[in-house]
Amino acid sequence: MESQEKEKYDFLIVFPLQEEFNYFIDIIQEKESKRINSNYYYIFDFPDTDFRAVALIAFEPGINRTIHLIDVALSYFNVDMIVMIGIAGGIGDDLKLGDLIIPETVIEYEADSKAVEDENMKKPYLVERSPKHWSINDNILNFIRNFSNIEKELYKNYQDQVKKFVSSLTLEENLMVHVTTDPKYLTNKLLSGNIVGTATEFINEIKSIDRKIIGIEMEAAGALRAASELSTNVPTLIIRGISDFADDRKKEFDNIQKGIFRELAARNASLFFLTIIQSKTFKDIQEEFFRFHEYFRLDERQKNIVNLLSQEPYDARELNNLYLGALRVLNDENNPDRFYQCAYSLHHLILKLINPDNQVKLEEKDVIYEKVESFLDQNDSSFRNSVNFLFDIFSYFQEISTHSNKILIIEKIFNQKLESLELIIWSRLSRFYDILSDLQELMNIPEPTQDIMEEVEIIINARNDLFREFFLNLRNPEWLHLLDQNGYFDIPEDKNAYMIQTVYLEKVATEKSEKVVEIIKRLSNIKNWAVRVNFLKTILNLSIQHIEKLVDEIKSWIETPISKNYSLYELVKNLIEKLFSENALLLAREISEEIFDVEKYYNKESS
Repeated sequence: MESQEKEKYDFLIVFPLQEEFNYFIDIIQEKESKRINSNYYYIFDFPDTDFRAVALIAFEPGINRTIHLIDVALSYFNVDMIVMIGIAGGIGDDLKLGDLIIPETVIEYEADSKAVEDENMKKPYLVERSPKHWSINDNILNFIRNFSNIEKELYKNYQDQVKKFVSSLTLEENLMVHVTTDPKYLTNKLLSGNIVGTATEFINEIKSIDRKIIGIEMEAAGALRAASELSTNVPTLIIRGISDFADDRKKEFDNIQKGIFRELAARNASLFFLTIIQSKTFKDIQEEFFRFHEYFRLDERQKNIVNLLSQEPYDARELNNLYLGALRVLNDENNPDRFYQCAYSLHHLILKLINPDNQVKLEEKDVIYEKVESFLDQNDSSFRNSVNFLFDIFSYFQEISTHSNKILIIEKIFNQKLESLELIIWSRLSRFYDILSDLQELMNIPEPTQDIMEEVEIIINARNDLFREFFLNLRNPEWLHLLDQNGYFDIPEDKNAYMIQTVYLEKVATEKSEKVVEIIKRLSNIKNWAVRVNFLKTILNLSIQHIEKLVDEIKSWIETPISKNYSLYELVKNLIEKLFSENALLLAREISEEIFDVEKYYNKESS
């Protein structure tokens, strides 16, 4: 069936289970049902809106089934957005039963996992994970994050309805303490896989993937995978109500009053969706998606690049926005400035790829050239030609975007440059993820040796992005002494340079306090403010006994007026609060006096 023959709907709503669908139709009844071949769908019109939706029920949990059902549905229907509504297990203390997760990122934790021998013989085997990250559309995410502020009346109405339902519950006090009384939603990260989270030990293992994980379920990754593999790249919204805490109590909670917590969670997820679609802002966003899909299609190469840019190490959201924004404006033939606007996005895309830490300015051509060298694979036989080629493409798009109407644009050449850039990105990033997988295997070794360290060095010293990813993702404290012995925490020649390896110290501060203090003292004269921010984040995880050893260093960092280093002073303020809370009053006073030494600031400024 051709795309123009498909029935048009605003939403495809996916309910993993029958009970989740039941709670939805308790609130709003379907208009009709329809059968297409062996598949059944339910049609909804929403009061007070112009929206129409088609819904399906999966009836069984799991990622692969979700992918299949959405793929089939999208062969029949043309939709602007996929919405998944259901329940999830909460992880951590941030959410209560009935609160919502509307994730910024869904982590498919079983992707590319494999079982290997446990060299320490503590377990029959270990599971090495290489999770895949799926990001929610930035426009949707920003709307959700701001919804409670920009639509106060709608949000209050939602909360009041939840509170009314909660007040009707007849539960023992020891259960009611787990139920939300101030309904809220969070946009942190959600785990998705084919395993039901009912074992505390399992949850403790997988939540170490990312500290921002607050929930786990079994279908969201399937919805996002199906959506991203389509030519239209359909925006997807996940709304999950918390029905349990993904631990040994799950079965007990599920059986209380015939699943009252599951009902509360599913009802709230449905109610929230029906609330947000009443917002005019949401309607504007949805109409933008409609206009986007009407004239904008990705070819296979572009779809592959979008998938690569959707992975966590490359800060998916910003890169995807730049790339898709460039393609979108280029396809708008009614826009007289489409080439200039496209070039602007593309040259910033290249800059972000080669310079993820934003340490380079556009006018620093020599530094940009060096960053291009670091970005490309130095082991490639055509390395030098590739460097010159990518730098030439960057310069071409920058020249167009900065001089706009002064540059004569030949469309054929412009499109050739874009295609060349896409081929470089595809070649470079597809190889990146293969190497990253090997690096993650080495990082996961519980007790690394010098031989393992040397294997890691071969990988991370060849490319800056892998060097960066190693330290951003490394959590095992057993690497600290090895890294120090191999010079990664030596004093650098350039004391203004950023040291990405200092982010690792925060993660191991509790287990390796003495060594961490030693390293911070050694590097305390680094002038880069971002390094000092990393040090203060690390210090916040130390005991008072260890903080005392670093007082002189902390005081030496408080050198400039607060306006110049806001992040640094926010952390100092947090440190002072920690000292007060742990009754280290003299220490808190000493650091506070350093901050309020106004006369010293004036002397520094005048000199």
